[in-house]
Amino acid sequence: MEKLDYKYKTAQAALKSLHTLIVLIEQDKKTSLHTLTTSTNLSEHQLVYREALIQRFEYSVDIFGKYLKEFLLIKFGRTQQPPKSIIREAFAAELIDEENTELFMEMIDDRNITSHTYMEPLAIKIARHIPAYCIAMQLVLTNNPPPPPALKPRRTTQQIKKLRK
Repeated sequence: MEKLDYKYKTAQAALKSLHTLIVLIEQDKKTSLHTLTTSTNLSEHQLVYREALIQRFEYSVDIFGKYLKEFLLIKFGRTQQPPKSIIREAFAAELIDEENTELFMEMIDDRNITSHTYMEPLAIKIARHIPAYCIAMQLVLTNNPPPPPALKPRRTTQQIKKLRK
């Protein structure tokens, strides 16, 4: 259970980091998400923002998937390896609805693309989707926290007396 709690907190921290960057980009007077997701003529400052957004997206998806995998194993005894299989299992367990299942499948495709290749048109397209992915992952985490630890049975009066001796 400690492992699940750790993965939950790590996923929350990763998504908070991603969300913070999205907000920061929107608050920056020199750039906006719209600019990052429509323009191919960006300043170095704007390119760094887009690259940071994609990097945070990649590790957030990885950590989110690890939490979901552990959650399914502990709560339902289900275990899958490939990320898309984990999403299918989460759908089967009714942790996510059909619409978000499709969104998460696209998210995994986008994550795989960013990890294996860098082409500016793809980076622009993927960066456009990241805010929606972030919201969807946050929603799943909020709705599926780790179950509380099982309560330990209380000691009987006889056990307490033995401990005092």
